[in-house]
Amino acid sequence: MIKCAILCLGCISIGAAQTKPGGTGQGVTKADLLNLKNAVNTLVTSQTTLKEYITDELASIRDEVSNLRDDVSNLRDGESNVRDNVLEIKENMIDLKKQRDDTADSGVSSKDECLNEFMLTGEHHRFLDSSLTASSELFSVRSARLGASHGWVPKERDLHQWIQFDLGEVWQINGVVTQGFANGDWWVKSYTISHSLQGTNSSFTEIVKADGHVTFRGNKDRHTPVMNTFQSVKARYIRIGPKSWHGAPALRFDVIACHQ
Repeated sequence: MIKCAILCLGCISIGAAQTKPGGTGQGVTKADLLNLKNAVNTLVTSQTTLKEYITDELASIRDEVSNLRDDVSNLRDGESNVRDNVLEIKENMIDLKKQRDDTADSGVSSKDECLNEFMLTGEHHRFLDSSLTASSELFSVRSARLGASHGWVPKERDLHQWIQFDLGEVWQINGVVTQGFANGDWWVKSYTISHSLQGTNSSFTEIVKADGHVTFRGNKDRHTPVMNTFQSVKARYIRIGPKSWHGAPALRFDVIACHQ
């Protein structure tokens, strides 16, 4: 548009220059002046439109820069929250181990009871990821260990899902510890615990609590580990079956056991 206006101005200027005083030409007519005026108006309008466009683009760029700064700030806050959560988990693990030791000192530990090792995350035992299996997997059992960066989530959300730990040989098992999903507000609120020597579906027996119930209380948030102990059983396989949950039946866990 600006180019057309400039061309019109050029044509009128050339026409005026070719018409000299005393010549046979008619000179600059009213139509020429009107065309010139329109061309000038078009040029001014185009310049105004261009200025507005540039102003809008600069404002948009400023907004994008501001959004990027906010994103960077949020990422820094997120990293800080992750560090805080890791520290909180470590502190909770220390509290759980103290709770375990206090329970042992209270007289519960006897020939029939044992409270001594976290099997999946303890210092003295190293089990491969292949020792963990599940009914289905949306998020892998490989991240199901207590304190892991994700957590196990079954593909299906029904009462028939389970996660299983094969201890490789018969142990005396006394309790489990559970945590929610690390990266979202998903956790198991209640669950059952079953044990077996053979590992076949028909061989599992549910653990019964002292009150006669088989459902254990689980987590109230995704970070805090919760420990449930019970009268020890001799088993090679332990299976946890979520019965109620928040968001999704997601968990990280460990098993407390000792050699018989």
